[in-house]
Amino acid sequence: SKDVEVQTIPQDQLRHVEGTAILHIVFAIRLDHELGREFLKSLKVSQGQPLCPFSIALLLSVARIQRHEEQVFEFLKGAITKSFKDEQAQQGSKFLQDLLPSCHSVSYMIMDTVRNSVFGWDHVTQSLVQLGFILLDLFGSKAGPFGKTTEIATAVAKTPSQLAYLLYNIVISAPMILLESSSKVIETFDQLSFLPLTTVQGLLKAVQPLLKVSMSLKDALILVLRKSMFS
Repeated sequence: SKDVEVQTIPQDQLRHVEGTAILHIVFAIRLDHELGREFLKSLKVSQGQPLCPFSIALLLSVARIQRHEEQVFEFLKGAITKSFKDEQAQQGSKFLQDLLPSCHSVSYMIMDTVRNSVFGWDHVTQSLVQLGFILLDLFGSKAGPFGKTTEIATAVAKTPSQLAYLLYNIVISAPMILLESSSKVIETFDQLSFLPLTTVQGLLKAVQPLLKVSMSLKDALILVLRKSMFS
């Protein structure tokens, strides 16, 4: 039998090919409503399956189609929440660690998607920013009834720090898109006094490059910090 020659493809070239494939898929979904509906149906069927950078990028690209935006983000919120809960359960159980194969966390997958945006995946960046703010709202410091921490917040206690790191990478890769969403950044500033110190430090470090170019963001942050000092 002949030996099969395996040809390796450079990582950047592979990412460009994946980015092109995503563009073609999204273009087809834009033109064919039925294809979009079938795509969303497939999401429900595959719910529970681990996400990968390509699937996250594809979902974020489809989310730019207005009629699919809400469903895609709801799916991503559910998938990410479940992944964090499963990850925490596995970390706390030796039995589960032995039973289940180790895999990259959803945080790693999202960060990989951010890093891949430089390889022609820039069409996902705007949705990435939107997802980041959705997750900040979802996993922020929120109290439930009688001041108790909500189940989600308890299950993903480390998430705000991970999201700060995600925000930092988005700022570095696509600062202009974040500046266009400056109102959302300012809303995040309003939550600083309710967040743990380490999370606040992470968020401030993440947005520091934006503060250098946006006087309105800097003024908003100074105002929030002054209020916090006297509250």
